[in-house]
Amino acid sequence: MDPEKLFHEFLRKKITYRGGISPAELEDAVGKYYEEWENTPCADFGGLSPRGYYESIKDPRELAGMLKDALKKGDAPPVLTERLVKLDGADDALCDILLDGNADEKTRLAAADLLNARDGVPVETYIECVFDPDTPETLRETLIGRLEECGERTAEPLIRRIEETEGEAKTILAELLVYSQARDDRIYEFLIGLIDDGIALPFALDMLGRYGDERAIEKLTELAKTCDYADFTDIRNAVEMLGGELDVKRDFSQDATYKKIKGEK
Repeated sequence: MDPEKLFHEFLRKKITYRGGISPAELEDAVGKYYEEWENTPCADFGGLSPRGYYESIKDPRELAGMLKDALKKGDAPPVLTERLVKLDGADDALCDILLDGNADEKTRLAAADLLNARDGVPVETYIECVFDPDTPETLRETLIGRLEECGERTAEPLIRRIEETEGEAKTILAELLVYSQARDDRIYEFLIGLIDDGIALPFALDMLGRYGDERAIEKLTELAKTCDYADFTDIRNAVEMLGGELDVKRDFSQDATYKKIKGEK
């Protein structure tokens, strides 16, 4: 059964019956006739309306399977996705799709969109997916954006990842920890550790500044005593974000970046 095809047949009959329709009217007509179609009994749906048919299905995994099949052919019908949004117990079935590395990105993104629409973001599932190196980039960015909106709910599962996170993944973890707005010594130690961890210094300084723990000022002040001019200005900005003032005087007259900014050769 192909709901999208069935609707297009229904729409074609309606437009033909009216004697055609102008392109300007088409968009309004689609919305109007879709609502009529989803509430009209149909033999292909066992005599039920499309809405009645999907509402008669109580098993979230059966509906999730229909979602995957529909997306392979084109788009999922709204009457199906609306049922998945409202059906109790659909979270687990949608999480399984989200975590399915064999599913295409379009299908996994659709599962994420439906989970978002259910207003019950499965934080730990999203975090697991974000830190899976095989997760497609668009999907990862979508999940990061949603996690950033979840506040302190994300803090503890993110903190548990501190010891196991390596390389560039640390930048994702740092941003998510800052967005959690949680105050925890483990977060502070992780962020201050970025300075000595091979992470780009401007990024580490930005994270510390946004996190807002003034204990970092002492470390940054010491760093300012030996760095080049470019890093010095970034450190000064971070200290000011933390509510302090960088009390370090340096002579940068021989620094290449300083000379370039001042127009010297």
